[in-house]
Amino acid sequence: MWHQALSPATSLRALGCALAYVAAGALSIAFSHEVGTVAAFWPANALLLGLLLRMPPRDYPASLATCMLVTAIVNLVGYGEPLFVAVARAAANLLGVLCGYHLITRFSPTLPLSDLRTLFLLLAASLVAPLVSASISTALLGDFLPLPIVTQWWTRWSRDAIGMLLLLPLMTSFDLKPIRERWRRRWDRPLLLEAAEFTLAFALLFGILGLILLGDWYGSPSLFTPVLLWTALRFGIFPTAAAAATIDLVAVVSAARDAWPSLFADFTNSQEILSLQVLVLLVALPPLVVAVVVGERARARRQLDDALESMADAFALYDPADRLVLCNPRYPEFLSRIADLLVPGVGYEELVREGLRRGLYPDVPAAQADAWIAEQVAAHRTGLASEVQLADGRWLQAIARPTADGGTVDVRRDITERKRLEEAIEHMAMHDALTKLPNRAMFYRELERALARAEREPCRIGVFLVDLDRFKDVNDTFGHASGDQLLVEIANRLTECVRTEDLVARLGGDEFAVVAVGRDASNGFAALARRIVDRLSERAWIAGNEIEPGASLGMTVYPDDPGSLDELIAHADRALYAAKQRGRGNWMRFDETARRGRAEGPRRLDDLERTWSAVRPISAGGRSSASARWR
Repeated sequence: MWHQALSPATSLRALGCALAYVAAGALSIAFSHEVGTVAAFWPANALLLGLLLRMPPRDYPASLATCMLVTAIVNLVGYGEPLFVAVARAAANLLGVLCGYHLITRFSPTLPLSDLRTLFLLLAASLVAPLVSASISTALLGDFLPLPIVTQWWTRWSRDAIGMLLLLPLMTSFDLKPIRERWRRRWDRPLLLEAAEFTLAFALLFGILGLILLGDWYGSPSLFTPVLLWTALRFGIFPTAAAAATIDLVAVVSAARDAWPSLFADFTNSQEILSLQVLVLLVALPPLVVAVVVGERARARRQLDDALESMADAFALYDPADRLVLCNPRYPEFLSRIADLLVPGVGYEELVREGLRRGLYPDVPAAQADAWIAEQVAAHRTGLASEVQLADGRWLQAIARPTADGGTVDVRRDITERKRLEEAIEHMAMHDALTKLPNRAMFYRELERALARAEREPCRIGVFLVDLDRFKDVNDTFGHASGDQLLVEIANRLTECVRTEDLVARLGGDEFAVVAVGRDASNGFAALARRIVDRLSERAWIAGNEIEPGASLGMTVYPDDPGSLDELIAHADRALYAAKQRGRGNWMRFDETARRGRAEGPRRLDDLERTWSAVRPISAGGRSSASARWR
């Protein structure tokens, strides 16, 4: 542990910290110390506290110990102080620094300094920490100075507090990252203008300093207020803190040399320096607060811009008048045909209308254009979600949400993959996995649509139920794999027999169904039934085996055979049952007079002849038998 604590890097940092601390103290004594008084300018504690806050926590014990040792030696040897005084002075200052360090780190501020909370914490620590060092120094060393105890305490506290108030923002706001990023940027026009503006600001700063020092007519630090505010608004916290520290340092050195115009009559040099620092502090604090606020807002805007640019969704903000305020890069990507119109101030209704004119929404009928535009604008203003398909086939979901000020947040989400998944799931739910034909659910849905169409326009609907003959024997003889291949072959043959607008479905097992729409007489349906039975009776080669399948078919035609959806299916089922009773490989059409028959169909041949006397049996192409046979 000790080896790690006293590593070469840690030792170098501790020594550098101690030398900087001693040098700052020596300069303060040289410029602001008068015999029999306390130095009025003391930035050493602020410098050490800032260094401790920026270094790794494991290094600060070694740094404090080194500072204590070096400071005591300098006080003892360099200034000839007694041992007790040299050690007590060093210990008092370092205890104040240690108190400030623990006070700040206790509340975990964000460094580099970038928010008001951290700034106020630094300012509070700058006022509290010097209480420790001032009280200890006055208690231990008060008898060594001819000044009253209260004066000694006040001078020690105020010099430390002012030094921390002015220097801690500078020490804690220094950040190399933005500087590196600026150096990596090309020297384009905006960067050159920014550099010129920065140079001008500090030229004005030093110009005012020269005017004060050379003119010898007015020495109030309030002259620097415009420059500091300009720096705070344009360049942030670190340049503002650097400008304030520069003003303070020049003012102290100039006052020590009697070069700064005196502001207070009958003040000693130490009192003049202390009072001048108070004025600089009062002038610098408001611009420091402004700089932090501006930095917070700029950082929040950058975070918002980064978040918007990284969003997978398209985002846009509209004002209460429904005009575009801002949008992320995905917004014009999604609405590519109107990307040139997406500028601040354009109205949402104008975007929708122009997008419709340019073909962005191809599915909107021209006759319904105005109504559709009004619907989209209303959905946008009221916060309703809508889905629309673009000309390139993509599906977008528009989600509008009202803002507190009456504006609208518009989010466009690409839901193309979701739509495809939904279509795939629907296809799986509505289709047979083996034959890829529509299943029973889709058969019912499409038959219902066909019947609704028949109500609107004159047409006939043919409903066919097909059942394979002796399919169980194929499974038992050749196995279920061969049976499945036969079902696929039957599905392909059925599809070949019908038109593309007709529906072929597998209801389950070896049952199939067809829904056909025709405008002429029902003779076409009879021809289709005959063609289906003949085609399904042709021999097939399945897994090297010759199979001669067969099929029975029952048919009903709407509106010739009136009835509801379920009644039509029952009609076709009765006709199929009758066809099977007549002999396999046949088809039959249901007749209206068959409604007098029993719902479950005839069970014996005499029942069949009696109940289906009005049903016309037709042999399948003159074939005496179409029962399945195989070799």
